[in-house]
Amino acid sequence: MYGPDTLRILNFYASPPAVKSGQEVTICYGVRGAKSVSLNPPVEEVYPTMAHCVRDTPLRDTDYKLSASNGAGNSVSRTLTVKVMK
Repeated sequence: MYGPDTLRILNFYASPPAVKSGQEVTICYGVRGAKSVSLNPPVEEVYPTMAHCVRDTPLRDTDYKLSASNGAGNSVSRTLTVKVMK
């Protein structure tokens, strides 16, 4: 079972999941039990929280990787792809 301090990525998604070149996408995430969070490629500041969104304007299909660590040597990550239509 998961306890309240268990390191988890609660959600990680893009809205919309596909855009036209030059259009803005919102990337949202939520983590639990994390001491640090990173998003690659970096677009805006991210931090450990249960709900946060950042914005990006990808020019081509882009894989975003969210990584979270609890500071005790445990980490989790998840990847999502935003498709860019021509």
